[in-house]
Amino acid sequence: MSMTDKQHSDREITYRVGWKKGKILVQDFSAGEHKPAESAAVPEPAPLPVHRWNKAMRIIWKRAPQPTLRLSAGIAVILPAAAFAAILWLVAQLAAIR
Repeated sequence: MSMTDKQHSDREITYRVGWKKGKILVQDFSAGEHKPAESAAVPEPAPLPVHRWNKAMRIIWKRAPQPTLRLSAGIAVILPAAAFAAILWLVAQLAAIR
């Protein structure tokens, strides 16, 4: 039996995306007609224009300024001392409650 002897019919494709299910009816392409049948698929929303997306990303994602070595060293010394002083103050506040 050759390919021309077979009878071709429309195909029904079932799909599932998340919780949505649907069926698409596709015509046989071997008959020379390259036009799919009407489908029940939901059309995709139009994408955001690229130039607007790039502008938004440039506003949101800016390069953060890097602190100088002198500032980093100062933070490395002052932060532990401030944390220790805060803990001592909290302990004193708890002791005063009695």
